[in-house]
Order: sequence, then C-alpha cells, then structure tokens
Amino acid sequence: MSKPSADFELFFRISIDAMIIADLDGKILDFNHAYEIITGHTRDELFELNGGWGLILDEDIPALRQKIEEIKTGSSVMKNYEVRLVSKNGEIKTISYDAKVDFIKEQIYAIGRDITIIKEQEKSLKLNESRLAFFFDNALDGMVIILDGKYHLVNKAFLQILGLQHANDVIGRSYLDFVHESSKEKAQKVVVDDSEELYELHIVRADGSLRNIEIAGKSIIFNNQKMRIAVIRDLDDRRNMLQKAQENEDRFRAIFQNSTMGIVLTEFDGTILEINQTLAEQLGYSVAELMGGSVLDLIYEPDKPAALKGATMLYEGKVDISYAERRLIKKTALITWTRMTCSVITTTGNRKMVLGILENIDNQKYNEKALIESEEKFRAVYESSPMGILITKSPGVIVDVNPAFAEMMGYDETELIGKTLLEITHPADIDVSEKWLAQIYSGEIESYVAEKKYIRKDGTSFWAKAVVSTMNHIGNEVVTVAIIENIEKKKLTEDALEQKNKELTQINQELEHFAYVASHDLQEPLRTITSFIQILDRRYVNKLDEDAQQFMGFVVDGAKRMQTLIHDLLEYSRINRYNTGYEKIDLNEIFNTVSRVLKDKIESNDALVIAENLPFVYGNRIQLTQVFQNLIDNAIKFKAKKRKPEIIVSVNDIKDKWELVFKDNGIGISQEYFQRIFVIFQRLHTLEEYSGTGIGLAICKKIIERHGGEIWVDSKPGKGTEFHLTISKHLMRALGNN
Repeated sequence: MSKPSADFELFFRISIDAMIIADLDGKILDFNHAYEIITGHTRDELFELNGGWGLILDEDIPALRQKIEEIKTGSSVMKNYEVRLVSKNGEIKTISYDAKVDFIKEQIYAIGRDITIIKEQEKSLKLNESRLAFFFDNALDGMVIILDGKYHLVNKAFLQILGLQHANDVIGRSYLDFVHESSKEKAQKVVVDDSEELYELHIVRADGSLRNIEIAGKSIIFNNQKMRIAVIRDLDDRRNMLQKAQENEDRFRAIFQNSTMGIVLTEFDGTILEINQTLAEQLGYSVAELMGGSVLDLIYEPDKPAALKGATMLYEGKVDISYAERRLIKKTALITWTRMTCSVITTTGNRKMVLGILENIDNQKYNEKALIESEEKFRAVYESSPMGILITKSPGVIVDVNPAFAEMMGYDETELIGKTLLEITHPADIDVSEKWLAQIYSGEIESYVAEKKYIRKDGTSFWAKAVVSTMNHIGNEVVTVAIIENIEKKKLTEDALEQKNKELTQINQELEHFAYVASHDLQEPLRTITSFIQILDRRYVNKLDEDAQQFMGFVVDGAKRMQTLIHDLLEYSRINRYNTGYEKIDLNEIFNTVSRVLKDKIESNDALVIAENLPFVYGNRIQLTQVFQNLIDNAIKFKAKKRKPEIIVSVNDIKDKWELVFKDNGIGISQEYFQRIFVIFQRLHTLEEYSGTGIGLAICKKIIERHGGEIWVDSKPGKGTEFHLTISKHLMRALGNN
C-alpha cells in the first residue's frame, strides 16, 4: 500500500464531515464514521437503508437524482447542495453536500456537513423579523388598545387568554365584559383613572373559567384621540412556564451529571463554571477541585495554541461548533486523548458561555498507533521477504509488488504495477488462472493455493507456488495478496523422481512377471523330480544301507520344501495380478469362513477364536480371506506351551479407515524382529521348531497395502502378540452402486 492511500484512509476515517463514495447511479458504496454520527445509525443499519437513501425525505429525492444526472454529464456541479434526511431519533437534519465525479473510477465523492443548526438559526432570524413586523399581534403577552371604554384592537395572546379565536368576538365590546365582578374596580383604575400601576385581576374566559392576570396600562394619543394601551400577562400560564422551565433545568441537570461523556461549561476565558462527575473522574479529580479553575490548565501544553484559536473563532462567531481532538493532563500527570465538541451558549442576559462535550478516545488512539506499528512491521516484512509478494485488485490488476517478486520476474517494481496477472501467466495456465480469479473476486472463495508458471520479462518461464487470499473489500472492489514461492528446482526434482518411479514400477512389474513365470514353469519339472524320487524311495529303500536311506530322506524332504517354496512364491507374485474389482464384503463372513477352514486345527489345539461384530468393507474377498487365515493360523501355530491359544479379533473406527486387531496369547516376538517378519522368506525359527516358508506375513503386508492400509505388530516375548492392520473406507476402485 502506498503512503497516499494510507493517508487518505486515515483522513476518510477521522474527518468530522460526512464523506460518501457512490457509483454513478448514486448507489452508496462506502462512508465514514461522521456519516454514522449525523444519521444516528450504525454502519450495518445504513447499508440496510440503501446506504442512507432510505433516510432522505421523499420530496427531496427526485431533485437529488436529477442533480446526480447533471453532474455525471458535466452540465452542472454540486456545491452546497442541501438534502434533508430523518435521523434515527426522528430529527430532520439538513446536510449540505459538495460532490465531484471521478470518471476514471466511475465514482462520485461527496462531502457533507450538518447545517441543521444553521438552518434553524436562519429560520429563527426570519421569525424575529416577522415578530418585529407584527409585534403587536405576536407579542407573548396579551395587548389591547381601548378607545372610549371599548376594545379597539386586540392581539392573539389576549384572545388566547380569553379562550377565543377571532378578534371580532372582542372588538367593540366593553372592557368590563370579561372582568370578574370582584376585579371591576381595579380594571376601572387601569382604563378610566389612567393608573399606571400593576394590578392583579380575575377575568372570565369564554368557557366561564377564571384566569389570574397581571395588567398595566398607559395612555397614548393617536389621531388626536386618547387611547389606553394595556399589557396583560397570564399569571397562571407564567407559573406553568416557570414550572416547565424548572423541569427542563432538572432534566438538563440529570443529563449533565449522568452522561457517559464528559461535559464542561466555561466562560470564554476558560473559567470552569460547571463540570460533570464523568469528566472529573476521567481526569482523576473531584468536581470541587476543578470548579473555578481554568480549563486551559488541563490542556496538554503543545495543544494549547490550537485550543485558544478554536475558542477565539467561537467567540467571534466564525464557527458555531468546533470539533477537535485534544490531549488533557490527568491529576497523575498522565495524558488522555479526548474528542472535544464545543459550542456557544447565550443566556437571556446575553451572557456567552462555552459548552464542551468530551469523549474519551484513548482506545481509538491506541488502536491507531497499533495499526501504524502493524503497517510498519508489514512493510518491513513485505520489503525484506525472500518470498515474492504482490497485491492485486479486481479484475486481477497488480497494484504493488515487493522486491523479491520483481527480481523473480526480471522487472523493475514500477514496470509490474498496472499489469494484469494473466499478462504474466504462462499460456498453458491461463484458463485455470481465470477460473481461480473469478471465484476469489466474486467472493465465492476467500483463498486458494495453485502451482503455475509465470513468464519473466525475458520470455523465460518458471514454476511457482501461489498462495492467494482476500485482503479487504473497498466498495465493490476486492483486494488480494499473493505469496509467491519459486518452486522450479522442486518441480525438476519431482519430474526426475517421477521418471525414477516409472522406471522402478517397470522393473517391479518385470520382476513380478519373472517370479510368476519362473515359479509357474518350475513346478512341472519339480513335480517330475519329486515323483521319481518318491518311486526310488519306495522301490529301493530296502536295498540301500542306513546312510543311503538317510540321504534319500533328505532328498525327498528337500524336494517337498522346494515345491512348497515355489507354490508360496507363485502366490506372492499373483497378489498384484488380480484384476477383479473390489466388492462390498462382510468381514464377519470372512472370519466365519476361515474358522471353518481351520476347524480341525482349532479343535486339535483346544483354541478359542472369537471376533467382535466386524464391519463391511470394500475389498478383494479372496485376498482378505488369505490375510485372516494367515494371521489366525500363525496365532495357533506359535502358541505358548502352557497356555491354551486365545485369538481375539477386534475393530476400531478411525476416521477414513477401519483398524483390525488380531490379538493372541502366544509366544510373542522380540521388538528387533518387528520389521523383519514382513520380509519375504524371513523366518525366526528353524523348521524343526515350526514349519513354514516365511512368506505368509509378506503376503499379508502386500494385500493390506493394496487395500489402502498398513500392517504392523506390537508384541512382548512370552506375553502374546497383536497384529494391527488398516483398510481404507474409500478405495478408488470400490463399486459405486454398492
């Protein structure tokens, strides 16, 4: 991010004027916190109200839309354009907007200021002019002119006192018509005797009720006629007004003392007249300690010149309200940040005071500082990272790159800015890159990882791993950050490894084929040899001496062993030659089948062979039967001498695999042989101790690996053995309809 962008973001955020960004159709894309303060709505609420259009008075909307069309075409400008809206508390506010169109970005930038108070003051001025022009008719006190003992002229206030609406109901009537009998003598003194004293009278209203009034009269000469002008004040109404004033004072006092914001009332010279408990506590003082002191003593010295300038502008009337962020000094000498809003209050005696509302913004300042530090750290990492980093905005335009990425690409950093990602992407990767970009810029995904080729400035290409994620949203634009790792060497290594794997696979296939052919082809001559040896043994055994008979026995046993080895080797080579697909298998059926096959061996060894309820799996029925038979047969074969064999088959569900455990109480295996027992033709015992070729567990291992699993052993000599094997739940060749 370039520094101007950060400055704009900061200015946008802290501006006291509303700042709005809209598209050319007037749709509001973004706004700052000042706009939320003016409207009284939160950010989310404003977006639900169409960005604030829903607050604008209906009668103002057509003209505003017309104005937007005019500034789009350049036929007009928007300067001090007033729009009325309804804030969250129901108050109608007037906002003055200046706006300008950015035709490159196709956006409208508007700055709005709340001029509601100004409009109210203008309205008040017009009202005062009207009152001056029609003073008599609009005087707050009742006023009448009496000629020859009759009402000649009356104002609205007097009609209200009487409870009447029309002057014709009074003019021409005797001044005593509305005076109560008990007060007629006083009324006569005012009207007839030309008394200028102040009297209290009782008058009778139109509805018959009595009202206490205060009256004073004065004689005037108009057109050579003597008239009496009287001023009448409704004492009952005045008492009610005083009561309301007291209620308002009490209400203000409650707000003043209980507000969560600091409030202070001062003279223009800074003398503190009132200060609430909230502000005093924020500063670490009691209210009594601050009363009568100077607010200037609380302002941090470097901020005082600006504070004095703001106060002067308020006093001279250059501004009605001032907004500023100031640092204040606590009693502990620590500094606290406040957002200060000051306005002038004028009393009825024309006394001017300054009302200040202070909001503590220590947390905001802390966050701003942390943000700056974070950005500095990011910039340090960004600039010094050995990984390439680039920042883009929709639709894939590069807005910033770090030195490492520029070096990878062979460009200067400035040469890459403004290019699109597709321009530097290898043609073979453009289609898939377009797909990823469309998904992340549409918001369908937040991040992705891809391996692709980039084209350098000199036309050469290299493999890279790109980790791309959404950074933020600005209006309708999505900004992303990508971490780029050059994996050219890794790819070359992978290619070489893949080639080696292909060669090894070919060699293994050839070896398996050779083993299959060799073992298969060796069976016939071996059968012939074995047959003739057995014939020789039967026919000539009695003609041979004892040594020859022993040698003949060795030959016969060796031939049989060779036949068994070749048979086992053939079975081993056939494992990978099965081409039948996997099927859904009930392992309980496999267990039962093996139990029947080994029935004689189980009974002859008085063995206990049991299994839990085993699961269904996908696999090759013949091969899995072979695994069960080998493991159970081995468990019986390698039984302990003084214990009856016990074999238990259990199952564990582990995420995407089934784990089967074959546990026995046999002779056990030393840990040093845990790996060796799975190697083909590896035996731990002599033929005299235990029969076999040493290929059974190697076959089990190969079968289990073909079923997406692994096999291992856990055992202690003399304690028994546990064979663990896993079978995948998601074999690629499993039948879909099963």
